[in-house]
Amino acid sequence: MIPVAARVAILRPRTLVRSLAVDTPTLATWLAVVIGVLVRFRPVIVSDFPVNDGGMFYTIVRDIERTGSLLPERLSYNGLDAPFAYAPASFWLATLVHALGVDLLDVFRLLPAVLSSLALIAYVRYARAATRDAALTAVATFAFALAPHAYASHITGGGLPRVLAVLFMLLALERFIAVFEAPRAGALAGAAAFSALTLLSHSEMAWALAFSVVVLWLFRARQRRALRDGVMVALGAAVLVSPWLVITIARYGIGPFISAFGTGSLMNPVVRLLIFSQTGEPWFPLFAALALVGMVRVVGRGQWWLPAWVLAIGLLDSRSFHVLSAIPMALLAAIAVRDVLGVFVTDARLRYALAACAVGYGLLATPWAVPQLLRTIPQADRAAMAWASSETPVAARFLVVTERDWTDNAVGEWFPALADRRSVTTVQGSEWLPGGAVWAQLRRSFAAESCGSQDSTCLDRLRTGSLGFDYVYLPAETLTMRLDSSDAACCASLRLSLRSDPRYELVYSDAGALIFRAR
Repeated sequence: MIPVAARVAILRPRTLVRSLAVDTPTLATWLAVVIGVLVRFRPVIVSDFPVNDGGMFYTIVRDIERTGSLLPERLSYNGLDAPFAYAPASFWLATLVHALGVDLLDVFRLLPAVLSSLALIAYVRYARAATRDAALTAVATFAFALAPHAYASHITGGGLPRVLAVLFMLLALERFIAVFEAPRAGALAGAAAFSALTLLSHSEMAWALAFSVVVLWLFRARQRRALRDGVMVALGAAVLVSPWLVITIARYGIGPFISAFGTGSLMNPVVRLLIFSQTGEPWFPLFAALALVGMVRVVGRGQWWLPAWVLAIGLLDSRSFHVLSAIPMALLAAIAVRDVLGVFVTDARLRYALAACAVGYGLLATPWAVPQLLRTIPQADRAAMAWASSETPVAARFLVVTERDWTDNAVGEWFPALADRRSVTTVQGSEWLPGGAVWAQLRRSFAAESCGSQDSTCLDRLRTGSLGFDYVYLPAETLTMRLDSSDAACCASLRLSLRSDPRYELVYSDAGALIFRAR
């Protein structure tokens, strides 16, 4: 028989929570973490290949293993012979996991989701430090767990460096709050170590951490002591990363860093801020709406830290605005729930019902969120790339046409890694080359992708221009979001034209993947 007290506890959730000695906000926080982990692993578990991109980083790990050096001098990806100036920590981690017996493709499939889950736990630590409020922490964790752009680009194969850096960035921010509020040696050392690891994981995220700390100091500390401690942390982080920086600058100078940081975003940052659609929600933008309500609330109180932080991210790192803004926006959404909606909804049962509806809505929306990111290139394309690797000359040059923008062109990025052949329009890797090489490659990429909706005469213009190619590759994938924003299959008119053009010979055809040889 179940004791009466136990039966009462089971039938009454609040009594059950009290019997377990866990307060409701803490239980809600860890429920949010569990839900967030499930959301992050869902696209990974249903795939047999890394989500979206990651081919260049896959090649970097193979370069590290092939050369036996933690810092190879050159990058072999796509025949670019580019300087290896990338922040190396994520590649070292992938190399270590591979050495433990995990297949390298599975490393790029699973490890980003693992790190994204750890970043969610790190967010809990950060939110607790930032708010000192258990209820706000719980709601903010739910928002960060379910807002699509808080995790979507992180769980892709190409998200490995960025998600590792975001993990360390969150840990660093939590330590900086401790440094500014009650400095101790442990807080100073932790802030320096996590700042250094952020830079060693992703250079852009280190820049984001730097200006985020400045905003934090301006609006939450503004003391000479805090400024002194912040400078000490920066110096400590610089000492920790100096071996890598010294080796890299000695090899290549600062040119690769200038080239990489000069790429930026093609969208005006002010326009991106005004549109304010960065949460990636497929239907009604619930979390973005709550964040806006929270922003109005804190501005009305004269509390400028979080709005100023969102503004700084939008203006100073617009390329990652959709990813980084999720950190302060989740806090703003929590403020809206507690301090605005909570004022009008006083009945406890109604609060729980509304919370359940919001979480349910978020879970229902996630499978439809950012489909251009959360997809895997099909087996048919992988088989075609394997054929190209074994049946075409080593020096063969391929024109890969997908009708996708280069930022979500998974087939185009994986082709050089799996086929081990040159893709003449793949943009990844060119950002580290001098002389504005990335912008020239972007122009070539846009020109080539536009040919997908035209006929073979479009390719003639490319061949007589700056693009020389021996083969044309058209992918099998049907889940598309083309440059014209339609969802039709890729390259229908170009496929028909090439089949009837005597200047091109169809040498491979299987399950929709086509390879033509230029005569």
